[in-house]
Amino acid sequence: MTDYTFGEGDIKMRIANIMRYEKPAKSVVLVSILAVILLTLTIGTNPVEKQTELLGADYQMVDVIYASGSVEQLDNGHDVMNVPYCAGEYSFATDGYLYERYNTGEGWKELGQMEPYPLTKKELLSYCRELPSHKVAGITDAAILRMPDENDRFYLLMQTKKGETLLACGWEDIGERGQGASDDTYIRWIVRLESEFNPDGIQVNYFMRSLRHVVNDSVDTFEFWENSKYTPGYLIVGFTADGSSEESDMGYAIFRWVGNCLKMLDCYVYPDAALSENGIYFAEWAMLTEKGSANYEVTYDVILCNNPNLDRVERVITYDDGTQKNLSAKVVSVPAIVTFRWADQNSSTQYFNSETTYFYDKHGEIIYVTECLE
Repeated sequence: MTDYTFGEGDIKMRIANIMRYEKPAKSVVLVSILAVILLTLTIGTNPVEKQTELLGADYQMVDVIYASGSVEQLDNGHDVMNVPYCAGEYSFATDGYLYERYNTGEGWKELGQMEPYPLTKKELLSYCRELPSHKVAGITDAAILRMPDENDRFYLLMQTKKGETLLACGWEDIGERGQGASDDTYIRWIVRLESEFNPDGIQVNYFMRSLRHVVNDSVDTFEFWENSKYTPGYLIVGFTADGSSEESDMGYAIFRWVGNCLKMLDCYVYPDAALSENGIYFAEWAMLTEKGSANYEVTYDVILCNNPNLDRVERVITYDDGTQKNLSAKVVSVPAIVTFRWADQNSSTQYFNSETTYFYDKHGEIIYVTECLE
């Protein structure tokens, strides 16, 4: 059994210390209480702890917080938890497109691309015929999707100050929108969503959905890369896409985890990179940080590889004093992405004189060599 004595091994001495305890003055108690309250409020409003913007994820509907009592069934009559036309899952891709599906056995149905919308809590509640069962906090970010159909249906996706993600569906009075009492726009239902993602897992299909409209309709993600030591929470996703011939374009995108949601920071497409000489393409450097804060510590060279004989990539760094450092990366299958971090343990004390990258096949023969001078 572990003895948690905190430095006082003598039981009698500890009892004596307790007996000598004096009750603190009221002023000290009051100051302590105020400090605790202030700390609680600070933690409660910490923007790092709560998502204040709409972020991408596959979402599961966890509960219905509002449903209009006089709404008609729409389309094919789906009825989930007695809420007309409410799916069980929604996907908000990082390119702004909204998808839905009624169960995991079905494919995702694309609804359309959402647009930023300056929604307020007051406006949202004005479209409800009664108050939601779940108290809605102030809205920090929102987007709208107006469906191009005869039903004048629209969706509102929103983020609240409490860090909750809500989705509402309603009918828009197109003719008298924004005209006060004559505006009959109303909300059919509001549901609360929770991300299905786990940062320890990889959502390949979600990456493909998020890149589909950014690149083109045919995109295939083949590998992802992350480094939990130097750039935790950031991912580099490699993909191929249709270009001048089938999947001849290659590229990569940078994603960042924010809680259990994803945000796409950058995306680069290189036409016909898969057909480049020796099947090796040096892409632009990847900066794994928010825009505007480039530095060596978070910057990587990204190499796109499509040579079936490639087995290993080795980089040799030669410093001004003649010392060298070798970096090596194993290629398991192609296409593949290989990354080399710009900074190393010597970067803060000296500069490199040259940087040579060797590409080896399975027999140890050199396929390709590149050199970069300072």
